[in-house]
Amino acid sequence: MKNFEISFRYILTMSLCFMVFAGFSQKADTPVMWLSFDEINVNNKLHIRTVEDQITNRLDTIRGTYVVLKDGVHGKSLLLDGYSAYLSCRNTPSLSGSFTVEGWLAMGAYPTNFCPLAEQNMLSGKGFSLGINSLGKPGFKIATQNGWVNVEGSKTIPLLKWVHIAGIYDGISITLYLNGEKVTRKEVQSAFIPGNNEVLLSGITSQKIRPEGTIRQLGTEPVQHLFDGLIDELKVWDRALTEEDFASVRKEIINLKAPALKKRPLPTLPDLDNFGAVYANLKFYESWDNFWRVSGLPDVVVSFDQFDGQFVFWRGTSYIPHWVTENGIWFNNEFNETWSDKGCHEPMSDKRCEYSQVKIIENTPARCVVHWRYALIDNWYNKANIDSLTGWGDWTDELYTIYPDGVAVRSQTLHSSKTSSRHEWHEGIIVMGQGQRPEDVLYPEAVVMANMDGNEHVYSWELVDSDAKKEGTTYVVNKKDRWLSELPGANIQLINTRSSFKPFTIINPDDEPEWDFYSGEFRRDISMFPWWNHWPTATKPSDGRYAMDSDRASHSSLTHAWEWKAYKETEYSETRLMLVGLTKEKASGLVPLTQSWSHAPKMSVYGEGISGKGYEPAERAYQLECVRPGGCNTFSIQLSCSPEYPAVNPAFVVSNWDKTELVLSINSEKVSDKNLFRYGLSNTANGSNLILLINEEFDKPVKIEVLGK
Repeated sequence: MKNFEISFRYILTMSLCFMVFAGFSQKADTPVMWLSFDEINVNNKLHIRTVEDQITNRLDTIRGTYVVLKDGVHGKSLLLDGYSAYLSCRNTPSLSGSFTVEGWLAMGAYPTNFCPLAEQNMLSGKGFSLGINSLGKPGFKIATQNGWVNVEGSKTIPLLKWVHIAGIYDGISITLYLNGEKVTRKEVQSAFIPGNNEVLLSGITSQKIRPEGTIRQLGTEPVQHLFDGLIDELKVWDRALTEEDFASVRKEIINLKAPALKKRPLPTLPDLDNFGAVYANLKFYESWDNFWRVSGLPDVVVSFDQFDGQFVFWRGTSYIPHWVTENGIWFNNEFNETWSDKGCHEPMSDKRCEYSQVKIIENTPARCVVHWRYALIDNWYNKANIDSLTGWGDWTDELYTIYPDGVAVRSQTLHSSKTSSRHEWHEGIIVMGQGQRPEDVLYPEAVVMANMDGNEHVYSWELVDSDAKKEGTTYVVNKKDRWLSELPGANIQLINTRSSFKPFTIINPDDEPEWDFYSGEFRRDISMFPWWNHWPTATKPSDGRYAMDSDRASHSSLTHAWEWKAYKETEYSETRLMLVGLTKEKASGLVPLTQSWSHAPKMSVYGEGISGKGYEPAERAYQLECVRPGGCNTFSIQLSCSPEYPAVNPAFVVSNWDKTELVLSINSEKVSDKNLFRYGLSNTANGSNLILLINEEFDKPVKIEVLGK
């Protein structure tokens, strides 16, 4: 009997020990929080989306306007769009000692400031945060009695690739792991202060701060920063995981499939066979496209059939129009801009295109006209120079008269009660997509200026020793401030892009333009050029942020044309003109084009019922009118061309024209080659206009005869 009691007690004791051990083992092998993101619960009526904690069955809320699941490391993963989506977990587990927080992530772009994969109660000075900084480096921090203690990785995590990060506190130190490998460790001198039973945030900062790299504080709003990419298998443990615990991660990372994210180049443009303007819906990437509350065809693209280039008005650039080269390099000539104590007032601030709008006015085989209208606003949508009597602020209408040869007249009309106040009218800006740096699209000798004598001067952003400087080249970054062009009478600008066709800007030499060059706001450790990403495609109010990497769409500015004579002026408006486009010519090779526009040869008109009105530089076209009732059938034009006053691809607009076909003769020879001339009818409120373009350069007197049918 005694032996039986001893045996029973032994069995009972061993059973209890086994049960306790089993309990400890189960606790050790199970996290206290686990979000797998394999399923989303959706209530569309209340706009509520939740995910279930695999441990507690608690439902945690996903906030944001665009929430979807994608293929993950295990099962599905959660896509956070970087604009509105994040995860809010309430009543999260209590942590009293050692703990671990871990998860998988794949980034579409780096956050604009440190952004957590998991952050608990940081605003109260308690808890922890595991996340990624604006340089794409992982970091882990905990609150202690002596303040925050943090560790940070030294290497940038690649975009569009799954990585695993983990932060561990073992009561003595904090350790950061990346892909199952220990990255860095730091001892903790005082006790951890947990943020127990508080909200755990994932994908959003708990406080509003300005982006890392902010340049102009007054024009940039403090914001919450959001994660852009995928997250999966978010776990919290109430123990410190060891290196052995990450063996499965190290094994898994080797054969992981690429995440369901794509690289983000600037939009692919429609490949059209004919010259002309079309409405389009230009796609960028999934999350960004769904951020916009638009439908139909919100954008405008002008395509050319004489060369491989396009002209684009895209909402991602606030409809600021861009010339796009044959290999996809985007360039714009900026907009009207003014300033206040709240920063810049410009269409670049119109992140949602609330005031910036575009529409096609004319579309014929010979030319098209596009109208872009915008308000000059700051980042809080305040208009500039508001008139106390009318309530109107500064507005601008820009008309682009675009021809098949890749040349357009840009007519800018600023409407303002303070036209005498300082406004900017031109800035040469390159725009890049993800993965592009300024050096990828620009040669160091990025700008060539020319004057009407055919002289050229090169401007370089390369930093070189004085002994290595090239003759005839000015090195911009050696200057302390913005400075004027060193070439007397410069009026032609060529941007030296890494393309066959290059953007150009021309101002009438009689208008005496003043140019300067960007020589400030450099981060030489990042790029030889000034480089920012607060625009384009960004959505948060910002007046300037250095690009830290090529992870986002970005831009680089090169030159300004500050002042030149107005083409027209009224009490409340000013109009200025320039020629813009793409060319294979050198800068000095654009002198004939400039001369044919700024000093067009005189026109004489002959024929019954036809009258000539002269040359209109705002349209780059000679103006005629049919004055006979019922229209006119035939007329001839004589242009007094010479080498000094050439006509380069002259265009003619004949108002009140009612014929659908025409026959053209040049110097009494019938033109049978349809590539040498184009024409079309443009309907107006006052009737139809004939638009005629001749694709030829004349440096001798020429007679042009037109027969309508």
